Amino acid sequence: MNNSKLKSLNLGPSPNLETLSLVGCCDLEEFCMPFGCTKLKSLSLDGSDLKNLNLGPTPDLEVLSLVRCCDLEELLPFRCTKLKSLSLNNSTLRNLDIGPTPDLETLSLVECNLEAFNMPFRCPKLKSLSLNNSRLRNLDFGPTPDLETLSLVECNLEAFNMPFRCPKLKSLSLNGSKLRNLHLGLTPDLETLSLAGCDLEELHVPFGCPKLISLSLNSPKLSNLNLGPTPDLENLNLAGCDLVELHMPFGYPKLISLIVLNNSKLRNLKLGPTPKLENLSLAGCDLEELHVPFGFPKLKSLSLNSSGLKNFILGPTPDL
Repeated sequence: MNNSKLKSLNLGPSPNLETLSLVGCCDLEEFCMPFGCTKLKSLSLDGSDLKNLNLGPTPDLEVLSLVRCCDLEELLPFRCTKLKSLSLNNSTLRNLDIGPTPDLETLSLVECNLEAFNMPFRCPKLKSLSLNNSRLRNLDFGPTPDLETLSLVECNLEAFNMPFRCPKLKSLSLNGSKLRNLHLGLTPDLETLSLAGCDLEELHVPFGCPKLISLSLNSPKLSNLNLGPTPDLENLNLAGCDLVELHMPFGYPKLISLIVLNNSKLRNLKLGPTPKLENLSLAGCDLEELHVPFGFPKLKSLSLNSSGLKNFILGPTPDL
């Protein structure tokens, strides 16, 4: 029913209905959900003008999509114990309580006006959670052992209680948040960590991230960073951080790019073995000592621009 001019819809009893798509019904203002849609599995109302929605009993519902429902102000509490995917991007919802959803795998609330979000205590199968550009200031959720992707870009978050144990988390994005402290807990599968433009003052990585591939910080208030063992790290971007200390004591056999731009307080840097490093940028740092005793056999680009450099030890760099 794409691009329909339909303003009101009352389906009546539809006991065998499994899929209902009203995507693009931009004029739809009223939608009466039949009381008995016991077999409904998928409901898409993207782009409608609905102001409120009452799902009624939909025990088999697996997919609910309400993307670009910009006038949606109220989604009445519902019980969809088989729900796997919920998308509410670009809505004006301020409060959301999704109730028990033990099978939920994907939850997307990008660019919502959410101020309060009650996360079910247990979402044991949740794999992806996106809350980009929300107004949330606090977020606390219970055990999510299958969570793989968590995106909280440009949120107003001031407090975020990261579950202590996220054994399958692969990607965490907190760009542009107001968080002051972040404690990663146990995240052994983390591959991508992006914290660009954050107000972070403290980052705790107590157990290391043995599978971390990419780390972007760009956090001007972060003064101390101790990465711990990160043997798979390929890209490290610390541009704009005001680091006083940077500890990189371990070998980084896969590191390709290291960017530490405009770190005015960083005086000393000693790098362990980095045999694959191709790009090293230290422009705008007031380095006094740079120790690279093992050299960079594959280094192609080196940017220093450090007028205070007094001690510079650089081993073999045949590809520079």
